[in-house]
Amino acid sequence: MPLLYTDDKKLAQILRNFISNALKFTPNGQVVVSAKLVDAHSVCFSVRDTGIGIPQDLLPTLFEDFVQVDTPLQKRLRGTGLGLSLCKRFAELLGGEVGVTSELGIGSEFHVKLPLKLAAEETADADA
Repeated sequence: MPLLYTDDKKLAQILRNFISNALKFTPNGQVVVSAKLVDAHSVCFSVRDTGIGIPQDLLPTLFEDFVQVDTPLQKRLRGTGLGLSLCKRFAELLGGEVGVTSELGIGSEFHVKLPLKLAAEETADADA
């Protein structure tokens, strides 16, 4: 298994947010966190739940500032709507990307795909 050279605090924040949301919107069921190599240069971390799911028409805007899914659970557990947009920004700073798949009543899967090595470290290695 190759080593991952990234900003562990930003990655931890992304995963904490994904896990927190999964737990918040899964009143019954399970939340599964996993990681897998995508190829020789990248890894994908995912958080899958069997929660309430998200309507398809809302998926394209989920990672924008102040976007929240309008559900009875969301009304009870108010947030700022900034968590997922922050995850997207952190992933981009790390040279990666975020994404989501979901089905109402079945659950959701949020993922972050990152390079195994930060671009800044690759530049530093080349300069050395």
